Amino acid sequence: EEAHDYRYFPDPDLMPVVVTDDWLSEIRRDVCELPLHRRMRFEKEYGLSSKDALTISDDRPTADLFEQAIKYGAPIKILSNQFISFWSMHANNRNVTIANLGISAERFAELAKMVGDGTINATSAANIAEKMLSCDDSPKAIAERENLLQVSDSSAIEKIVEEVLSEHSQAVEDVVSGGKKQKKAFGFLMGQVMQKSRGQANPKIVSELLSKKLNKS
Repeated sequence: EEAHDYRYFPDPDLMPVVVTDDWLSEIRRDVCELPLHRRMRFEKEYGLSSKDALTISDDRPTADLFEQAIKYGAPIKILSNQFISFWSMHANNRNVTIANLGISAERFAELAKMVGDGTINATSAANIAEKMLSCDDSPKAIAERENLLQVSDSSAIEKIVEEVLSEHSQAVEDVVSGGKKQKKAFGFLMGQVMQKSRGQANPKIVSELLSKKLNKS
């Protein structure tokens, strides 16, 4: 600025630009939500961790899809876990983004809702997700076809619980005695019931039935 051979002067070929408040407001309305702002909103509005919010909001179409699925009724926590886990895995394996997997927001939402209402468990959801990539069937149709629907019929589960209790008397004794082995033994019995039901029994109902029967022992 102080050099003798340099001076500021108006460029004769450029028209003056007058920035008015109205023009600035119009621009702000037209500009989409910036990634940083969206990540911060995901943390505040949806309760996502900073890491998860960054992963989901990093790609704009994927973030759009995530919010569309929420509007279709997807439980936020379950949906975000699915996006971060198996949907991200499938996208990475194909060198694409989640938005480019070819899954609609409705199907994302349905799969998340099925886990939320106990129709399927998390393991079955991952299996269904893999099959969703190669067909246009709904998650529910896939679950029915692959026999992955979770069993919530208490009477059916109770029969399996009784079988497991009769087959593993030592584990039953460990739970009833209340010693150091109690927690491990209860987990063992839970696992045996889930194994006999081929992973289809509702874990919550299994736990309730086991607790009820063991407390009577």
